[in-house]
Amino acid sequence: MGKKISSVAIVFRVDRKEASDLAKKLAQWLLRRNIQVFSEPELPLKNAQKLSNLFPALDLAIVLGGDGTYLNAVRIVGHKDVPILGVHLGQLGFLAAAKPVELFKTLTAILNHKIVATKRALMDVQILKRGKTIFRNIALNDVVVERGSSTHLIDLSISCDQTLISRIRADGLIVSSPTGSTAYNLSAGGPIVHPEVPAMVVTPVCPHSLSARPIVVSDHHKIS
Repeated sequence: MGKKISSVAIVFRVDRKEASDLAKKLAQWLLRRNIQVFSEPELPLKNAQKLSNLFPALDLAIVLGGDGTYLNAVRIVGHKDVPILGVHLGQLGFLAAAKPVELFKTLTAILNHKIVATKRALMDVQILKRGKTIFRNIALNDVVVERGSSTHLIDLSISCDQTLISRIRADGLIVSSPTGSTAYNLSAGGPIVHPEVPAMVVTPVCPHSLSARPIVVSDHHKIS
């Protein structure tokens, strides 16, 4: 990361005292170095501003929590191509890899341009109803279609760029990025994909079939 860090967002879990305390300490550390601080949720500190949809360009986002908090941060800043540093305070830490004791040492290395950011693919997710888009967002891990509270299997047709590739009856379906391949996809029997592989994994959940298996496709295609 060769760019000068002048503005940082802190995303943390307000219901975890450890995260709230560390967020305050982190904000004070950044403010002493004349770095603009934004936070979600709001911090009770002078000169620390609440992160909103109209936030300016950010140089870095720091997540204090587990994978759920990390994924929330991706939804907030992911559209802006902001580097994210995850600090593991939750139960699962596949995404938030740094430890709290390493935070300020790591930040010092970032400010001194000694940390290299790695790219992760995001999926553009759309839900259509009668040909109109009723929902659109990004996903870092996966997209899941499931039967919900119903006790019945659901019928699914899976297409790649308008070409039908499979029809299944199952509890659901997972479309996973390489980053998300170690999450629900792994539990459902899908393959682990290296983060640098430009691919998506389509994995049925408990299919009523002997032939329904996970499929790996290029991330240049559109899965429907």
